[in-house]
Amino acid sequence: MSMFNAVPFPEHQFVCRPDCRLSYAQKVSTGLIRMAKSRVVICGLARSILPAIQTTIHNIETLGTLFANYRVILYENDSEDGTLDVLQEWSRSNPLVTILSEELGAMHYPQTRSLERANALATYRNKYLEVLKQCYSNYDFLVVVDTDILQGWSCFGVANTFGYDEWDCVGSNGLFFKSRRNAEANSLASQTELAYFDVWAHRELGSTLAHKASEIQQLVYPRGTPPIPVWSCFGGLAIYRMGAIQNVEYGGDDCEHVILHQRMRRNGNGRIFMNPSQITLYNFDT
Repeated sequence: MSMFNAVPFPEHQFVCRPDCRLSYAQKVSTGLIRMAKSRVVICGLARSILPAIQTTIHNIETLGTLFANYRVILYENDSEDGTLDVLQEWSRSNPLVTILSEELGAMHYPQTRSLERANALATYRNKYLEVLKQCYSNYDFLVVVDTDILQGWSCFGVANTFGYDEWDCVGSNGLFFKSRRNAEANSLASQTELAYFDVWAHRELGSTLAHKASEIQQLVYPRGTPPIPVWSCFGGLAIYRMGAIQNVEYGGDDCEHVILHQRMRRNGNGRIFMNPSQITLYNFDT
């Protein structure tokens, strides 16, 4: 297990509705059995992620040990905060971890809907896909994670996904705590509400164009609700059947996840879902 301390995922904040609890628990139990018989590769990008790195390393190792075997491939470039040193230390202590690193002098883009940013991210993500296909194409599943999520993800939520069959990709219910404005005082109230985070990567069935942020941020589904078919989603963690991604790669003509999923559909691997129970949490409730 990890040499780091990390903040655990707050499962108590995401309790199922009474009518969903039994089916949710059954899927988690079935999923844990399936995971224990499968091999997984966990991949992602890492650039200047020091605030989240302890949680990320802990969560990746915790998730990996739920499988029969796991490997980790992270691509890092141009970090300026000591991220590379920590990742290299991790790879030395854990032989299952591979760190790909380059100094490119590349721009660090803000989280905006920019095709320039999407092209760069697609190029970086294809680096880990290349190693994956060369070395681990005989593994069963790929899990792609965002490594800068401060709160991390629910491993029970991941297990819930593995309790279902007939999917090629399942993305996460990525949430963040959003401050609520007090209309009377015209100031931010201390209370917060949950909102759906990864808007650009999300496409409802039949939607080729990006949705408005206001439309997608309100998509907060109760835990235990069955996976919902979509054309694309990510949410900070997505699970892929290994066979579904063998002949595709990321592209930058749209959000890089959208292009990957578009290419999967063209290859007949378009069973893409968002699982409300597979929760990632991008920040703390302050």
